[in-house]
Amino acid sequence: MPIRDRHSTVWRDQEEEMKNRAILLFVVFTLLAPSLFAAGARQSDEQVTVTVWFGREDFIPRDRFAALSERYPHITVQAEVVPLEDAATEFMRYHAAGLGPDVFQTFQTMVEVLDGRNMLYDMSSYFDQWYQEDPEDFNDLIPIALDAATTSRGRIVGINMVGGALGMVYRKDWFDRLGLSAPLTQDDVINAGIRLRDSGLLSPAQGQYPIALIGGRQPSEIWIKDRFWLLGGSHTDSGLPIIDSDAGVQLIEFYQTVMRERLVDPEVIAWGAGQKRGAFIGGSAAMIEGIGWHVMTAMQQELQYRVNWAVVPAGSPYREGAKDEASLYMDTYPYYVSSNTQHPEAVLRVLQYLADSEISKEVGLRYQPAARLSFMQDSEVLQRSPWIADMIDAAMISQVPPIHARQDEVHVILIDMMQEALQNPNADPGQMAAKYQRRLNALD
Repeated sequence: MPIRDRHSTVWRDQEEEMKNRAILLFVVFTLLAPSLFAAGARQSDEQVTVTVWFGREDFIPRDRFAALSERYPHITVQAEVVPLEDAATEFMRYHAAGLGPDVFQTFQTMVEVLDGRNMLYDMSSYFDQWYQEDPEDFNDLIPIALDAATTSRGRIVGINMVGGALGMVYRKDWFDRLGLSAPLTQDDVINAGIRLRDSGLLSPAQGQYPIALIGGRQPSEIWIKDRFWLLGGSHTDSGLPIIDSDAGVQLIEFYQTVMRERLVDPEVIAWGAGQKRGAFIGGSAAMIEGIGWHVMTAMQQELQYRVNWAVVPAGSPYREGAKDEASLYMDTYPYYVSSNTQHPEAVLRVLQYLADSEISKEVGLRYQPAARLSFMQDSEVLQRSPWIADMIDAAMISQVPPIHARQDEVHVILIDMMQEALQNPNADPGQMAAKYQRRLNALD
């Protein structure tokens, strides 16, 4: 459904989706309930240890599983921190030896690779159990919570509790001073950048430029693809981005234009996420995109929302004349369940604990937003993070990114394309798009 239509009907769509999900889960559970509760009874008496790898220390709840232990004294959680960037590789190594965690956190882009190797446990029946036990709690999860942990084979292999969509932010005070409106299209971004460049508000001698972006080689190509999707980009059935298209050519033209027009720091090709964020928060950039809600929390400590900075509306900046083709996707870090686990019932209770409304709220307030509707409507949350009110619709309509079986190679090709565009701002963008499409097609 186009962004414009989904944006205006998001709550009705959500209600209908939950209703359909509820009907399906009830039917499935009716068939599976006897065996589920029997399995639960068998496991409830034994002391079990569930090992969980967290992708960041900040994802670990501050009560460190005290609430879980109080309710389920037979379950002990052994928490370890394995960085998101390393988790999948480490997991595969341990899994091959019959070892490793019961639950681990990694980038959602790895799910098809792991599931294709039968390394993930199908928790579908246990999520049915969750719904049967507490449908109100289950239905409070926004769609991306389970969608990001559902494989192409229809297996639910974990849960995602990160609910914040990426967004573009801009210096509202500077835009107001120049009489500029929020940039809704890619042309708006470029034109606003040129106005800012020529306004005297920014000093290149002091490292100030209109736009900050990531031009270096990052562990995820999400920042490139986020712009590609907003420009109306599409994918093949196998998950390859179709770069040799209007959206792909405009994507390349964007990188060429910002470099050619001196709208970005000339050293941007070596920049990572830290430099991008630092430039905006430190007053050296007027626009950045691909920003998560946890970064906005850091911004709020230095700049006041709706006074100094603001987010663009959901589905922006899109390609001129192609608003209905824009799509929103969300890069997530789900908790996946290893097929080596011997305690799926206990794992379910651990996942429920991590998704608990109070536990996920505590993590969400200090780090990453929770994938719960109640979190996004909570008065305390909205008071501390007022931008969430302007981004709820974006979170509700965000989809799971298409994933190719050789996603790591797709990543390399897209990074190569972006860096060539930045380094060759006068090259033919159409020829460049065709060149990289050939490299992508060779992966099928």
